[in-house]
Formats: sequence, C-alpha cells, structure tokens
Amino acid sequence: MAVAIVGGVVAFECLFLAIGVGILVHQSRFRGRSLAATGTLVAVRRVHPRASCGSSGPVFLPTVRFVTAQGQVVEAEARSGTNLPQGRVGGPVNLRYDPADPRKFTTTRNARAAGCVAIGFTAIGGFAVLLTVSVLIAIALH
Repeated sequence: MAVAIVGGVVAFECLFLAIGVGILVHQSRFRGRSLAATGTLVAVRRVHPRASCGSSGPVFLPTVRFVTAQGQVVEAEARSGTNLPQGRVGGPVNLRYDPADPRKFTTTRNARAAGCVAIGFTAIGGFAVLLTVSVLIAIALH
C-alpha cells in the first residue's frame, strides 16, 4: 500500500517536471525558427477561462498587426494571453512569429510569462522528485 502511495506521489511530481520541461522545449524550438518583429496592438479581448485551466481571473488575448520580413501584413489574435493587458491599443508590441505561418506568434510578454510558469513547474517538480527520492534512500539505508 505504501509503495503505491509513494509511486503515485512520484508520478505526480514527475508530471510537474514534465510539463515544465515540455514548455521550455516548445519555447526553445519556437524561438529557434521564429523571427522578431514589432507590431501594433490592435485590440485586447478579455476572456474568462474555465476553472479547470487553473486561472481564477480573466485572461487578456492581444490582437496585433505586424509586417513579416517578406512584407506580408498580418493581423491575428494570440493563441495565449496573460492575466494583465498587453499595453494600450495603438501602442507597439514586440513579438516573434513563425515564418512558415505568421499567424502563429507570441508577444514578448506572453513568452516571458510562459517561461516563468515553465521554470516554476520544472523547479517544483524537480525539487519534489529529489526530496522524495532522498527520503526513500534515507529510509532504505536505515
């Protein structure tokens, strides 16, 4: 019984670790293939995510207009947002976009927020796994 409980705890801790690492890998790959641009904040849509998303407050999704390196004008809404508005409508927005599909972009603020979440998940999951393994080793040695 105790082994099953410890196994469940370790699995839960590893899930946190995997989520954090997954976000970091995704961001790194996107950054490697994306290009930087400065756009204009066209609009901000306030949405209320389901409680299952872990957010109790609204999320602000920016719509930006920017010009790609090839001269294509793109206006699109971000696929993710933050709990703070991106700035004032009409103001500049720094972003990175996928040259293969410029509608896939992230603002610098969104990328920074996702990076903080990823580091938090990775740190908490990694620390918890190390702590649990250390306790198990200490118990096994006594």
